[in-house]
Amino acid sequence: MRLFIAEKPELARAITSGIDSKFDKKSDHIVAGGDIITWAFGHILELCEPNEYDEKYNNWNLVDLPFEINNFKYKPKEKSKAQLKAIIKLINDNQITEIINCGDYDEEGQILIDEIIIYSKTNKPIKRMLLQDITEAGIKKSLKDLKPNPNFFATTFKTFPKL
Repeated sequence: MRLFIAEKPELARAITSGIDSKFDKKSDHIVAGGDIITWAFGHILELCEPNEYDEKYNNWNLVDLPFEINNFKYKPKEKSKAQLKAIIKLINDNQITEIINCGDYDEEGQILIDEIIIYSKTNKPIKRMLLQDITEAGIKKSLKDLKPNPNFFATTFKTFPKL
């Protein structure tokens, strides 16, 4: 069973239409054609504050600058905690054998879903769905041409400094 993670609910509905006309909509995902489609609400994770890396940053001191980050730490945005929890639960579901990154076809769309996948610490195979046309025909065409998500990691890491 595949898990499609869309950038937003509207995109999840479009992907569903390309998978199967019969579906079962839940509060945080859709089941269609033996697959599950879920969604983020844009960026649902944010970078941790400096003091969440080290308590010495509770009070700013020029001696401690520059603040260098080697491994970014993320935390859920307050308004998105429930959806993130639902996505992580789906990612960790034993029935899910493959995850599909369905972020928008741009740098932000790529990193938005990659952040969730990295945060989940999953080892499951991940593909990238490149959506340029979200009509039913466009979705069906994209479904036939899924790419390995690691092919797009350069885009993800190029975008990190912008966050």
